[in-house]
Amino acid sequence: MFVVRPLPHGALKGDLRLCLSVQSRIICKFGRGCRFAHSKTELDSWTKLFEERLKERREIRIPDNEHSLKHHELQCKDSIPGVELTCNPVVPNVQLAEDRDDHYYEWEFCARFEAKLGLPAVELLNFRSNFHFTKIKVVGFDRNNKATTILSKELKSSVYIPKEKVVLESQMQKIEFRVSVAFQASLFGSFSQRLLFNFGQQPFLKKDFNIDIG
Repeated sequence: MFVVRPLPHGALKGDLRLCLSVQSRIICKFGRGCRFAHSKTELDSWTKLFEERLKERREIRIPDNEHSLKHHELQCKDSIPGVELTCNPVVPNVQLAEDRDDHYYEWEFCARFEAKLGLPAVELLNFRSNFHFTKIKVVGFDRNNKATTILSKELKSSVYIPKEKVVLESQMQKIEFRVSVAFQASLFGSFSQRLLFNFGQQPFLKKDFNIDIG
């Protein structure tokens, strides 16, 4: 059975086309590593994912200002005042053995900060066809450190913008913002990811991690 491959990393709109092997009916020498679609079904799937990615970029509240993304990266920091970021596993860089057709892994990142900062938008910047958020959980803590679950949401997206009407009660002192990230791929290689927390002002908080297969 033909399995649709993930959208190739860094693909542009002009890259979304059928491989010449489809029309010539010969076996593609690049196999699953080919950057072009091996069927109309695969091409349609890639086109849909590409359009969804463009839509997400328009919605995310990260300013595309001044010059370029390279300039914008200067506004990202590994730590920002008032925010403590942890990860499970503690060391997020992971290596998996190439002993199966499909690979899956999941991380949980936890940002703890003062309630006055409000809820951040979060985004996965790389390999969007392989990485996605699976769950967002927000817990508030009062002066006595009593925990109250404010939000628990399942999702499958590379961008999360807090559109829900979440009320942070006045007695809440601290917020614990937990986000689960899943990875899935049928190809071997190295996949580097950057998780971005946007509290509405620069600099943005970033966490770089990667997963190696093989």
